Amino acid sequence: MAYREVLALPGVTPLVSLSLVARVPASAAAITLTLHVVLTLELGYAAAGAVGAASTIGMAIGAPLLGRLVDRSGLRMMLTVTICAGSVFWALAPYLSYPALLVGAFLGGLLSFPVYSIIRQALAAAVPEARRRPAFALDSMSVEVSYIIGPAAGSLLVVTLSSTVAMWCIGAGWVLSGLAFA
Repeated sequence: MAYREVLALPGVTPLVSLSLVARVPASAAAITLTLHVVLTLELGYAAAGAVGAASTIGMAIGAPLLGRLVDRSGLRMMLTVTICAGSVFWALAPYLSYPALLVGAFLGGLLSFPVYSIIRQALAAAVPEARRRPAFALDSMSVEVSYIIGPAAGSLLVVTLSSTVAMWCIGAGWVLSGLAFA
């Protein structure tokens, strides 16, 4: 019953739905980059792990910087920066050499759209404190569902079409999700 009450609050159902869709590109990114390095660049899993590590290090450094940007310039400015950076990275990534992909993955991580943080903040603002526990439980469920869909969708796109198409789809998903929040 508590979930139904939370979903009946104004704006919560669209936000939870958007959160599910917005997290799919994020959850598809790692496997797509891994398969691109292994299958397209033919460099193996160690090289793919280095790309994943570069991206993760970029995210770890970038998260507080993006938080500072939000504090100083507002959410829309941060969304503009991350949407532009994400679209450039995902559009160019299929064509980058391995060394350039390492640098690009770091920069892409550094300026990665912080979808998880934005959704949690929006949910906290939209839901009264007495209803936040079920609201955050719904959010956690949407995270789990996106972690089921994203990697499967990314893998399917890579093996049936190409890593280029998969990366373009991730980029398009990032841009559309970012625009929905803007």
